[in-house]
Amino acid sequence: MKFAALMQKGFHQDATIITAEKVMELATIDGARAVGLEKEIGSIEVGKKADLVVIDFNNAFMTPIHHPVSAIVYSALGNEVTTVMIDGRFVMRDGVVARVNEAAVRRQAQTHADDLARRSGSEKFKKRPWRSMAI
Repeated sequence: MKFAALMQKGFHQDATIITAEKVMELATIDGARAVGLEKEIGSIEVGKKADLVVIDFNNAFMTPIHHPVSAIVYSALGNEVTTVMIDGRFVMRDGVVARVNEAAVRRQAQTHADDLARRSGSEKFKKRPWRSMAI
């Protein structure tokens, strides 16, 4: 959301070209409309799927908060999400993923990434020295 907003502001050279509220709408109801699902998702309404997140604003990146929507659009990194509900079922509660073994998924993702790097010939970058060799 942040980059969508900043790209518009930079391109148009106008800091007021798009509001944080419009960016939030683009990410929610307008995104649902773009894929033809606005009657099912994209907003909190009776009859729609209960897809919700709970955000903890109590951290250094979100402080100070002058406007909650602006804080989400411009400051949130993703780790502020503590609880996630998809279609009325909790998939994460208080930071704990409920339906998968998170550690196993991370291990599997690393294994696949290492294999991809090996097949592409880019595994050498994983072993490069931390200091730049540039002169």
